[in-house]
Amino acid sequence: MSQELKFITDDLMQYTLNVRNVSLEQTQIEMIDTRIGLTLSRFANLIAKSEITLRAISAEAEQCKIHCDITLSLQSGPTIEISDDAKNVEMAFTQALQRSKRSIERHLRHLRSPRLGSSVTSRT
Repeated sequence: MSQELKFITDDLMQYTLNVRNVSLEQTQIEMIDTRIGLTLSRFANLIAKSEITLRAISAEAEQCKIHCDITLSLQSGPTIEISDDAKNVEMAFTQALQRSKRSIERHLRHLRSPRLGSSVTSRT
């Protein structure tokens, strides 16, 4: 069972959700949409393309783990790829999304120059 869903959040941020070997309920799809909007909306103008893949790692019900891949292609050229595993969809997605946000913030810190007028020494 595999399906591909395309979404546009309120901020006109587009993303593709690929689901493989996992059945998502409507509430889980809404949770993903809401968290994407809340977490990455301020970076919407930096992200050219975003793709989320959710898949089950094992078929056994009691050992079932969910694998989440998030790929963000930035306007400036680099691509951020994050993978995470957890025992359910919500945890796997949330962990990967938070790591994606931190990666974008780290990327932006490296691009920005030091602020003008700031001293090198601390003022006490």
